[in-house]
Formats: sequence, C-alpha cells, structure tokens
Amino acid sequence: MTERVVHVLYGAPVSADAARGKPIDGGLPERAGFYAWWILPGSLPSVPSHPHPNQEVGLDLLYVGIAPNSMTSQGTLRSRVRGQHLGGNTGSSTFRLSLAALLLDQEGYEPTSTRTKCVLTTRTIGGSARGNGRTFR
Repeated sequence: MTERVVHVLYGAPVSADAARGKPIDGGLPERAGFYAWWILPGSLPSVPSHPHPNQEVGLDLLYVGIAPNSMTSQGTLRSRVRGQHLGGNTGSSTFRLSLAALLLDQEGYEPTSTRTKCVLTTRTIGGSARGNGRTFR
C-alpha cells in the first residue's frame, strides 16, 4: 500500500488548469486518493527543499493531501482540489490555510475571526491597507 501511495504522489505533476478539466480529458477523477502540490524551488524560502524524484520535473514538494479528508466525508480528489483548494477558502482548505501561514509576513496578512472561521485580511499600514485591503477566506 505504501509503495502505491508514493508512486502516485511522485507521478508526473499536472497544472491547476489541467486538474480542472474533465476526468476524461485528464482532469482530476471523482474518487478517493492522495495528491501533492509542487512549487518551483526557492519560491517559498521558508519551505525546505524536497525535490521531485524525477530531476527533469524541477519542482519541490509543498504539500500532501488526502481525499476524502475524514471517514464521514463524501469528498473526492476532484471536489477536494477543485472545490476546496482551488476555489475554496482557508476555513475549508488546510492547503490554503498552510500556504497563507507561509506567506503571512511577506504578504502582510492578518488573521481575523468571524463567527464561524478565521479569515485573512491585509494589515493597515500608515492609514492605507497594503494590497488594497483584500480579504482572503
């Protein structure tokens, strides 16, 4: 089992656009499984380098996830990545929350609690909001 998981995670990375495509066209399937997010080496200096085993890929491992995320979830690879990570918010995506934490100081994000979750806004510096006061959910 472990070897199968590693083999899947170390497969050829696909772009977010390709992942959004229909499963028949190579997009993410409607099934359970593991997935990995890869980044260009050095793009997040605080993240240690864990290179893809295929040197030609030229990417470092950022994050490993699983779908569904719990025994009671009906989530699939497709719904988890497309719906929660690419189109969701920090309250429903550990990936988004982790990435935001890595970028907190660099981007000037400030965690703020709402009634139901934590959201990120940009800090106000000298009376004006850095990044045009964007809110990240």
